[in-house]
Amino acid sequence: MKQKILLIEDDTSNRLGIVRSLSEVGFAVSVASNLANAEEDVLARRFDAVVLGVSRAFGKASAFIRAVRVYDPYLPIVVLTGSEEIEVAVDAVRCGADNVLGKPVEFEALSDTLRTLLADEARKAPRAAGRNQARRIEERFFGTGPAARRCLELAAQAAAGSAPVLITGETGTGKGLLAKWIHQKSSRANRPFVALNCSGLPGKLVRTELFGSRSGAQSKPGLLAQAAGGTLFLDEIGDLDLAVQGELLAALSARPGVPFQLISSTNRQLDALVGAGYFLPELLYFVSGSVLRIPPLRERLRELPNIVRFLLDELRGPQASIGEEALATLKGYHWPGNLRELKNALEQGLIVSQGAPLGPEHFNWLKPALKARGSHPLLTMSEIKEQHIAAVLKRASGDVNAVASCLGISRATMYRKLKQLGNRSW
Repeated sequence: MKQKILLIEDDTSNRLGIVRSLSEVGFAVSVASNLANAEEDVLARRFDAVVLGVSRAFGKASAFIRAVRVYDPYLPIVVLTGSEEIEVAVDAVRCGADNVLGKPVEFEALSDTLRTLLADEARKAPRAAGRNQARRIEERFFGTGPAARRCLELAAQAAAGSAPVLITGETGTGKGLLAKWIHQKSSRANRPFVALNCSGLPGKLVRTELFGSRSGAQSKPGLLAQAAGGTLFLDEIGDLDLAVQGELLAALSARPGVPFQLISSTNRQLDALVGAGYFLPELLYFVSGSVLRIPPLRERLRELPNIVRFLLDELRGPQASIGEEALATLKGYHWPGNLRELKNALEQGLIVSQGAPLGPEHFNWLKPALKARGSHPLLTMSEIKEQHIAAVLKRASGDVNAVASCLGISRATMYRKLKQLGNRSW
């Protein structure tokens, strides 16, 4: 199999000469139109080496090299630069380039340099291991785009420390998987990872799970004790009962140093909950040592083909295939359930297809949702206010005094608004 070289060169004559010469000696050469596209391709592990033409006008080369080195320390990178741009060449090497060749390019010297770097046994094994590790990361978080990469970079920084982490993102984006990845990447990886879904249990049971219980001579340790030395993951902390929030904050604040890393997640706007009186501001400050946002799938549709490939490999293996028309159908859908919904859709499509390549006909059931996406009219400001008042009333069990206090209005104003809204059952 031919070794794949990515060429990034803004000079047309140089670019054509390099492509021709490297192709003649057995390399498969691809050309990137710009550094942004090149970075995405490299991070997806599609190439065996990179040839980067640098000029003063091509000024983001050093940032590109640094970004690549974060994900692949062993990928061969050869920089081409003019002899008068020695400081650019020095900066490139400092950032992680393996070799610098002058322009005009001596094609034989370039091909010899690439062969030497690609034959280096000292980098072959680490690169293979790095590719496997990158694949595991991508299988979980499905993305090499800028937003996903930034999230993983911050997650790696969080794993290196012990400060609390707050993961935000919509339902189905993989917040729990990211929490586990942080734990596995940390020095606590061989210690317990204990998790609690705060929205799945009533307050009394959540309290018991967190702090433990005692029945006669028997006692059951809570998760705060079980997580010692490891990681405590509180999933959907925004749904935690207000009274339990206070007890949790007291328990965490009473310790001179929390004996575990606290990772929390939420699909809600915690600052809005604080403003409405449903979340303690002190607890928000405590859990927000580092905030990671997982972007929704609709913001990563450019990466959908890679995401689908990873999921199909997981569900059925490399023999599962999908056509371009089916991918276009999937790209047109809004995916409110994010990766979880996409995985379910592919699983259902594989069942329907009975081993045949996936086509648009295997996702017909997505079309009504697609059409409905644009059918909802935009709400007016008064309608938004009405919905907000209704939501607060529901959370307050119809207590008008409590609602007025949360909304920051007088009781008289509250009653006047209720009269304007009409006689409704909340």
